Amino acid sequence: MKRYCMAPLVIGMFFGFHSVGQAATGPVRPGTIQLAENMDPSGLPSGKQCTVSGKPGEYTDFEMSNTTCKNDSVSYFKFNNVPSTTMVTFNSERDCSKTDDWRFVVKTTKQPTTTGWMSIEELNAHGVGDPVTAGLELAKHHYDDGNIKGKLSCVRILVPLSEIP
Repeated sequence: MKRYCMAPLVIGMFFGFHSVGQAATGPVRPGTIQLAENMDPSGLPSGKQCTVSGKPGEYTDFEMSNTTCKNDSVSYFKFNNVPSTTMVTFNSERDCSKTDDWRFVVKTTKQPTTTGWMSIEELNAHGVGDPVTAGLELAKHHYDDGNIKGKLSCVRILVPLSEIP
C-alpha cells in the first residue's frame, strides 16, 4: 500500500471502525403533551393550560385537579417530540385505571411524534387501529355516556423504556 493511503486507514481504525454496525442509542426523551381548555379563532390555545411528560418504562398518571389545568376543563391536546410506541390515556375519571363514562388510548407510531392541536372529543369518531393524525393511532376506545368536551380528569402516559430502531 502506498504511504498516502495508510493515513486514512490508520485514522479510521483508531476512531471509527469499532462502531460500524452498532446503533447509536441513548436515554429515551419522553417528549411533552400540552393540554388546553380552549382554542382561540387563530388556532392558539387559551384558557387553562398545562404540560405533562411521562417517565420511560413506567406509568405516569396526572390527575388534572393536581395540575394547572384543573379537573373538568381540558378539551385539547398536542404532542411534542413524543417517542414512538408511547401510550397516552385520556380519561373522564380521576382514577386513570377506571373506565366509566369514556376513555381513549392513543399510541404514537412515528419517531418522534409531533402533532398539531387536536380535540379530545374528535377521538370518539375513530375506531380502534384508526390513524387519528400522522404518527398517532387510536389504540383503545370506550364511550358509555357523558360530555367529552371540557371533562378530562386524568391523563396516563407510558413511555417506552428504550427507543425502537
